Formats: sequence, C-alpha cells, structure tokens
Amino acid sequence: MPEVQEVFRMATQKIRPEPGALERQFQGQRRRSARRKAGAVGLAAALAITAAVVAIQATRDTGGGGGAVPAHEGSEAPVITVSGNGLGFSADGSRLFADGQAGGGVVYDAATGERLQTVEGERGVGTVAFSPDGELFVTARGCGKCDQKSTDKALHTYVNDTATGEQLWDFQKACCFVAFSPDGRFLALPFAGHTRVVDLETGEPVNEFDAFGNFTFSPDGRQLIVGSAEKGTVAHVFDVGGPGGAPVLTLRGDNGGEAFGPLAWGSDGSKLVTVTGAGDVVVWDAATGAEMFAISSPAGRINSLAFGANSMDLAAGSRDGTAIVWELSGDGAEPIFTRDAHVGKFPGVALSPDGTRLMTAGEHGTTIWSISR
Repeated sequence: MPEVQEVFRMATQKIRPEPGALERQFQGQRRRSARRKAGAVGLAAALAITAAVVAIQATRDTGGGGGAVPAHEGSEAPVITVSGNGLGFSADGSRLFADGQAGGGVVYDAATGERLQTVEGERGVGTVAFSPDGELFVTARGCGKCDQKSTDKALHTYVNDTATGEQLWDFQKACCFVAFSPDGRFLALPFAGHTRVVDLETGEPVNEFDAFGNFTFSPDGRQLIVGSAEKGTVAHVFDVGGPGGAPVLTLRGDNGGEAFGPLAWGSDGSKLVTVTGAGDVVVWDAATGAEMFAISSPAGRINSLAFGANSMDLAAGSRDGTAIVWELSGDGAEPIFTRDAHVGKFPGVALSPDGTRLMTAGEHGTTIWSISR
C-alpha cells in the first residue's frame, strides 16, 4: 500500500478519544447496486507469455493508453514493468493497482501489463489504496501534516468510486494512509493521534483505538494490529468490534521506537511479522503474542512486508532496493527469491494470491517478477 515509514517518525502519546469528533462530508450517494456492474473493470484478452518469460514494458501514460513493448529476456527478467507506484494485486490476482501520480490511479492487467483503466482523482492528492475488489480507491490530502495531535481541517481522506470517479466520502482530520478490511467493508485510518475504523456503507465510525502507527487488518477483518512507539512495545492488537478499544494483545520487544515500521499478518491468521530497531524481521504467534523466530536481512533495513495467500511465503523490500521472498518454516526462513528490484530506494512489495508473482514498486515504476521454486 505508499510507504508511511519514512514520512512519519513521531512518538505516540496517550490521548483521550473524543467520540463524535469525526467531521465528514457526504460527497455523492451511497454505493448503488448498479455501480458494481456499471463500473466493473473488463479484463483485456490475455497476451501469450512464452516459456522463457519475455518481459513487457508498458508505456508511460500520455492520456491515451498506449501499448506494450518487449523489455528484457532471460531468467532474471521481470514479467512486466509499468509506470506508477504499485499498490498491490486485486483479491483474485488478475489486476494490479497503482498510484497514477496525478491525483488518480491506474488499473493494469497483472499478467500482461496492459492498462485497463485510469481513474480520475482531484489533482494535488495522492492515491493511497484500492479496495480488494477494486471497486473503490482512496486518495489523501495533507500528507506530512498528520501527527498525533493534529486537528488540521486541511487533512482529508477521500473514498472514491473506481468506475465513475465519484467521491463517496470525505473524512476530515484524517490523512495519508489507510487499510481496507479483506472483505472491503471497513476502512482503518489515522485520526488526530488515534486509529479509527469506519463502515464504508454508512461512513460512521465503528471503533476508535488509543494508538497511532502503521496498521493492518487480520485476514478475517475482526482484528487490527497497530504499531507502537512505546518503549518495549512493538505493536498492539485490537478487536475491531470490541468495547472501549482496549488492546487484546501486545507484542513486547524492540522496534527502535518506530510506530510506522512495516507490519504483515499471515493469511491464515496464525502469524504476525514486524521489524526490529536493528532492521531484522520478527515472526510472532498471532494468538499468544510470543516471538517465534527472527530473520536477519541480507540486504538493507526492511522497509515493506507482505504475505501471499500462503502464510509460509513472506516478501520484503529493503531500503537498498533489494526484494526478497522467504519460505517460512516452524523455526526459521529460507530465501527463495532475491533481486535488485530496479525501482529505486524503499520498494513496496506485494505477493500475488497464488504466490507465483512478486510486485516491487518505487520511484522508478512498478515491476512484477515470476517466482520459480
């Protein structure tokens, strides 16, 4: 999902939640059933990919789309490279979502790199996420001003209809990054030093947690892990539907006071992954909060983490531009894929649902790699 780790480095502070403080504007109508059909992204006919995996370079958007041209060949070559900062795969793995870098977003065919759709957003805001099914995309205004005390009304998080570009919700005093629940019903977002979860059908908050940091939902959407800058505390886990917002689990350890470090939750719900202050990866038992084992990174400090549908495969992007995929076992990890991602520093990563492709994204564009075992 855009990397908040380098944008935010501030300590958390206990702030009493203020129920009802959310100021929002209703911009448009609630999702209509017709929208799901009218705006469905049609998949273009798949281009044949040879057994040698010929890479395809998608041309940069000039307003008219454009075709694809061959790039590199060989076992080290990417499958496709496209413009824009990749945000991840659709839930079915058929599409790739990216920041359009001009107030909107782009939807690509994840197999061919063909541009399927360009979605329009207000200029001057960045696209930060798509919903798992691609029906919604989120843009944010005011990044860099969002801190644990901010009540700045210039901060906005907009939820938009992908098919029409219509703005559905405007969440004020919230900015910069979000997380969708796997079913797309809920949206987590930072709000004035807290973390809020809102229902996207009504726009109303369903809970608010006294925590401020990076976050991600559990696979069933019932829990949310939020990073912490408290000394000796890595992160807190909250029940989305729980009373009062008290954590149900706390991960104890050293993350260097970095509340916005990368987090990942295994798709079977059994594992949580964080990064230590020294830059190593730590795998936790999601049920007990016990540390299972640590992984020393052979590259630079880890900047992004992502599980695939198989909770045994973990992808990481390091600050020196290296992308790694590990296969986890009961007490350790074996690297099965390592590449210079060719996308500049601080790459974001995502694994396709079937675990056969790795997305790396950064300042130089977005690349999909084939993972062979």
